[in-house]
Amino acid sequence: MAELLGGIALAAFVFAALLWSIYRAVVTEGRMRVVAILLSLTTLFGMATLSWLWVVPAQITGAALIVLGLMAIWTDPGWSKLLPFVQAIFGVVLIVGLPWLVA
Repeated sequence: MAELLGGIALAAFVFAALLWSIYRAVVTEGRMRVVAILLSLTTLFGMATLSWLWVVPAQITGAALIVLGLMAIWTDPGWSKLLPFVQAIFGVVLIVGLPWLVA
């Protein structure tokens, strides 16, 4: 039961972070826009690897999520650094393989 609730909480945070990245891609410009677009696409692909149970592509996507999440934290001048951090944590989850260890 705890695994299910943890998965639901992680999914809710990742979805909110995805929506925030899409919003940042629309309203910002320059390097932050590029990072937000790449972070959005990588998050979508990370979610897809979970659905398709692709272990190795998920780990590669996880590494990209960590890098892009940290880049988004670094390049964002505002207060909104929590949701890219959530995406970096999602990258760690994909690399460690927590979704596959539970199943």
